Amino acid sequence: MGPWSHGQWASGNGSSLSDLSFGGRTGQFYQEEIEFPFFERYLRGDQNAKPISEVTMFETGANMWHRLAQWPPKEARKRSLYLDRNKQLTWQAPRESGDHLYVADPAQPMPYLADYLTSTRAPGDWLARDQSFSTSRGDSVTFDLGVIGEDLRVAGPVTADMWIATSGTDCDLIVKLIDEYPADSTEPRASGTGTMAGYQHMVRGEVIRAKFRESFERPIPIVPGRPTQVKFDLNDVFHTFKKGHRIKVQVQSHWFPIVDRNPNTFVSRADAKPEDYKRATIRVLTGGNYASRLELGVMPPAR
Repeated sequence: MGPWSHGQWASGNGSSLSDLSFGGRTGQFYQEEIEFPFFERYLRGDQNAKPISEVTMFETGANMWHRLAQWPPKEARKRSLYLDRNKQLTWQAPRESGDHLYVADPAQPMPYLADYLTSTRAPGDWLARDQSFSTSRGDSVTFDLGVIGEDLRVAGPVTADMWIATSGTDCDLIVKLIDEYPADSTEPRASGTGTMAGYQHMVRGEVIRAKFRESFERPIPIVPGRPTQVKFDLNDVFHTFKKGHRIKVQVQSHWFPIVDRNPNTFVSRADAKPEDYKRATIRVLTGGNYASRLELGVMPPAR
């Protein structure tokens, strides 16, 4: 697994994606160290070709390749990063409950890019684009671990275990795990458009339509106002949050137009009428019996 857009391992040298730099030609590494030996061994039958590791992963942030015997790495230990009443993140389950609300309006949905109106189609690097534009809007809520004092390595699955309450009968839930660069960073952007100061790198982000929270075959409505658990995976990751960076978790309910707008009502999307699209007040619940959290695999410091 490498740090690429679709097919970038073949069409470019893989040294960067959007404004992110990877410290080397990751595409070239893949071609020479993985693809070519694979063809030599399994197409040409050369049993003396370089052996292929069970897992070969690129660790973003640290910008290193790893050859591993298994995935997730055996050294990874599951830890929970909790959302709390003060819009902070904590490694300890908060005893005190709280909630943070935002309004999801299908008529003014949260875009997936700051400049989406001028993007004729989704650019291949959109997942790596700066996410800081979305924190200034009122239709999301962001939780912050603060500046970290040492490198934090995360490897393996990332699971969002969220508790929400909404005024509607359905909603989308988008959760982003973000690596924010220091405000005084002088690291240049790979695109040459300035520095990485304050850049919000979306390490992982995923969406679920809440009516499918228990089954994709049998959707069920949300009871308005009732605390509701929504649990889903954000895909695997291998990333180092560097010392001096900040870790953030952002929650929102639209990702337009990458994801079609949820009407916030329990209705078949294909049959939805204009009057079905309604504003919804969504509360993200924290602490106590409704402890929203992200479950991560945390690795020991690199040697």
